[in-house]
Amino acid sequence: MHRNPLEVFIMLIKSIKIKNIRSYKEGEIVFPEGSTLLMGDIGSGKTSVLLAIEFALFGLQPSQKGNSILRNNESEAEVNLELMVGEDKVIIERGLKKSGKSVSQTDCAITINNDRFEGSVTEIKNKILALLNYPQEFAKKTNDLYKFTVYTPQEEMKQIIQESNDTRLNTLRHVFGIDKYKRIEENIDVLTTKLRQEIKLKEGEIGNIEVKKQLLGDKNQLLKNEQTKLIEIEYEILEVQKLKQEKEREMQELKKRIDEKLKLQNEFEKSELTLANKKDTTHNLQF
Repeated sequence: MHRNPLEVFIMLIKSIKIKNIRSYKEGEIVFPEGSTLLMGDIGSGKTSVLLAIEFALFGLQPSQKGNSILRNNESEAEVNLELMVGEDKVIIERGLKKSGKSVSQTDCAITINNDRFEGSVTEIKNKILALLNYPQEFAKKTNDLYKFTVYTPQEEMKQIIQESNDTRLNTLRHVFGIDKYKRIEENIDVLTTKLRQEIKLKEGEIGNIEVKKQLLGDKNQLLKNEQTKLIEIEYEILEVQKLKQEKEREMQELKKRIDEKLKLQNEFEKSELTLANKKDTTHNLQF
């Protein structure tokens, strides 16, 4: 599971079951919603609960020995931690086993939303670091980030103050994520510079758009004028066509009259010829 490094989520511890961890023979604590106060006399087991939670999350720390967690005169120990990370239900199981004088980690498993994974100590730790958005550098070193932000064991309270300046500064940088915020600030500066450049380009484009809009407006006005002229020309053409049609009708009428005149003239000539012939015939009959 990979999370966005800037993602904000809540980790809520729901319950923890412990067996043979320091002063606890066996027990279970169910954490209610809201704040929880662990209160008791010195040696009552408050720190044991916190160490059990740390062990469940990250296993034995590089500088930590299993004997410091395993209950005296016991050979095995178990921790079962149930928590919510955002909307994910997570169950972590870890164990310890004594062999001779050494105590080592044994079974490890993590279940996320009913998806169970059994793996090595390192694999489980890497999965939890990714789940909680912790730096992967803590996979091979003491997890000071968790220890000094989630809890600080009372016997180690002076350690932070008594460390050298460089060590103390390095611890605080990890605790408060200064490096991450510095990188975020640098990335924001780079992004801001790019955005400013893009804004200038967009402003230039907007200026060109205004000029083009003005030119487009002028062309639209010119087009409207030309369209008006075209309408006037089309009207004139219609008038000319009407006049042409009238002239054509007049021409046809005139031609018709000419044809009739020619026909009448032809008939008149024929009639004169017929009359002349009759006169000649009558004259010849008299003689």
